[in-house]
Amino acid sequence: TYKLINLALSVVSDASVGKMIYFIASHVVTASFAGIVSEQSREVVDHNIIPHLRTSGSGRLIKIEKFSHYVARQMGLEESEVPALCRLADEYLIKWKECEESVVEYFSDQKDPTLSGKLIDEFERCILSYFAFHWNHASYVISQILSAESPEKKELKKFLLAATRSFWSGTASNPVVVEADAFKERDVIFKALSSRGHHDDMLQTAELVHQSSTDAASSLLVTALNEGRDVIMDGTLSWKPFVQQTIAMARNVHKYKYRMGVGYKVSEDGTVVTENYWEQVNEGHQPQTRKPYRIELVGVVCDGYLAVVRGIRRAIMTRRAVRVNSQLQSHQRFANAFPKYCKLVDDGRLYCTNAIGGPPKLIWWKDVDHIVPDLKEIDCLKMMDRVNVEADSIYELYKEPSLIMKPGSVWKDIVLSPSRSNDQKKLRKSIQKIEKSIRKQ
Repeated sequence: TYKLINLALSVVSDASVGKMIYFIASHVVTASFAGIVSEQSREVVDHNIIPHLRTSGSGRLIKIEKFSHYVARQMGLEESEVPALCRLADEYLIKWKECEESVVEYFSDQKDPTLSGKLIDEFERCILSYFAFHWNHASYVISQILSAESPEKKELKKFLLAATRSFWSGTASNPVVVEADAFKERDVIFKALSSRGHHDDMLQTAELVHQSSTDAASSLLVTALNEGRDVIMDGTLSWKPFVQQTIAMARNVHKYKYRMGVGYKVSEDGTVVTENYWEQVNEGHQPQTRKPYRIELVGVVCDGYLAVVRGIRRAIMTRRAVRVNSQLQSHQRFANAFPKYCKLVDDGRLYCTNAIGGPPKLIWWKDVDHIVPDLKEIDCLKMMDRVNVEADSIYELYKEPSLIMKPGSVWKDIVLSPSRSNDQKKLRKSIQKIEKSIRKQ
């Protein structure tokens, strides 16, 4: 059993059959943009939970409420009266793990030992709601957060990226990991532009090197397969023709060598599209006689709203952002294509990661004898097919606004939890006492 750390899931393989190629469908959406609440969803809107936004008469953005000020307001406090709490909130958003000690210390003079846990829970709820709106101004929000970034934060970023890839070291014998994002991190242009600290350019910087990093990943993939190496390919797997052609190539590469094809091409008059991602190399030799590859697929899905929130947090960590509408479309395409992919591979697993702080749930699996979806849990996959990829906020994500309020949804059960107001009341009383004591010092 092997673990994929960033997606918290397991892959089981039978290494006795030829070489291995793993397809990891990693759908961790990165951040972008949109931001009004549509008329059809007005009935479920709690306007108090929307971060304050100021625009000019022409619609130009002037200011978005800071996260720390938002936290104070959600708890019924004035930010000017609780500066220590605001510093804690900003610190938690940027480096949550290191901040837990600071939270415990903040309540060190209070008798109730549950207060630190309640505040951490409140921070998490605020993150879930703060990033649920104003997606068209997400770059502004990210820039606002990153402007306070510390050197320690960069080290944490490196640690998390290393942990993400440590999974692959145990899945096969010296595997080749094919991951376009890794090429972005090493790209000299990307590194140079990112180092300038112009966070508003994050989207354009990532898009500038997208094609070159994708081509580099494809070149590495076909070279590794031609050499008969164990391969792990990590990507969104959203473009069906590419995935289907890649699986077909992997099925035959033990007999024939391949090279990159011309890819996606549109005729000059725009009427014909051809897609040829791989082509056989005619070397005038007899076919190779290696063992065939065994192909395994691991996919991860979650609610579209959660994907956006997690993606913005990841963008803060990695400084790599992708437009929300593009990423939601990618999720939607993968959800639609996964059953078809399952028929093409030897072994398949699909996990749902909707549970906050809980383990991923296996909702679909395929082995030699079975293709078995969990009919009780498959809604997680079906909902992605109903996502509005042009959504401006959580309230526009689905045509049926009631979907975000159904039992079991994170929005209903965690953000709008009935117990939240009682927790806030207990916290508010202690925080006011602590902040008053700090002012007297």
